[in-house]
Parts: sequence; structure tokens; C-alpha cells
Amino acid sequence: MSDPVVAGGAAPSATAGSLPGNRGVDHVGLTVPDIEEASRFFTGLLGFVEFYSHGPYEDDGSDFQTVYFDRHPRARCVEIRMLRTRNLNLELLQFESPDQVHRVPRTSDVGSAHIALYVDDMDRAVAFLRESDARVLGGPLPLPGPEAAERAQFCFFLTPWGQPLELISYPHGKAYERETPERLYSPADPRTLWA
Repeated sequence: MSDPVVAGGAAPSATAGSLPGNRGVDHVGLTVPDIEEASRFFTGLLGFVEFYSHGPYEDDGSDFQTVYFDRHPRARCVEIRMLRTRNLNLELLQFESPDQVHRVPRTSDVGSAHIALYVDDMDRAVAFLRESDARVLGGPLPLPGPEAAERAQFCFFLTPWGQPLELISYPHGKAYERETPERLYSPADPRTLWA
């Protein structure tokens, strides 16, 4: 890999043919079955802060929804709500649509996605989730493969509607860091932000 990213380093220069002007992730969007329930879960249990809401939006006759968003032409956006936690803006969306699928993809399904939240103390975070009646899947596991390092762990849990989320912690870094000066972004290490 050219232009290694070391702690506190600059972003690597863009490669030919890559997206011009890409400055990073602005937000992650999740479509949820009940925006009130989802907002309570993220703001209550996980400590996100609600910023604003807007909607509803619908189109009663054109193909706008299909052309611009690849969804059913009569899909109705009930509401969009923006939340934030530290380094993540989260957009919650609720829709009604004649062809809507109501099953959350399993973690192995194409199109499945999850958000991983970094925690300082995995045992304490998992205990908190269990005490709060969140559905913790199994329990903490060591990070596999090149990620393996002392006390590096992850643990999946589910929202009330079945969306997978992950806790991750690596207080002594990740094992790959022993092999290269390059660094992935880490919320635990502000030096990994690209200038």
C-alpha cells in the first residue's frame, strides 16, 4: 500500500479513478420499523443525542421514488430523525411501502449491516446491556486473526427490532499494528484521524 497512514498522519492521496473530493463518512442511515422505539433505544440505552426530525414525504403520482431512491413509487417516508454519538451521525428513517420487507437481514445476508461502538471496558458494557434486557448474542469473544491482541474483544447484540450492533474494545491496540506503521481509524486514538 502506498502512502502509509501513521498515527497523526495525513490521509493518503487519492488514487486515480477514485471519488473526487471524498472527505469521509457524514452519516450512517438505518431504516427502522418504529422511529419512536428506535430513537428511545439509541438515546436512552446507548446515549445518542437527538438533533432534529423532518417528514413525512410522499409522492402520489410520479416515478420520483423509483428514479432517485430505487424504491416503490408509492413508498412513503413517515419520518427522518438525526441522532449523534461522539464520532457518528445516525439517520433513522421510517417508511411505509406496498412492497416493504419486514424482516431484518441476518448478519450473513447480503445487504446486512451493523454499527460497531467502541467501549473502554467490554465486561462492564456487556453487563450493562444484559441488565438493561438487551439481547446480547453469546458474549465477548477475542478479535480473530490479525486483530488478535491482549484484551481485544467484540460482542454482538440486537436492537429490539433485531438490527445487529457490535461492541468492540482493544485497549492495547490491534495486533496488525505490530507489523506496519499504517493505522485504521480508531475512536480510542484521536491520532488516527486524517489531517
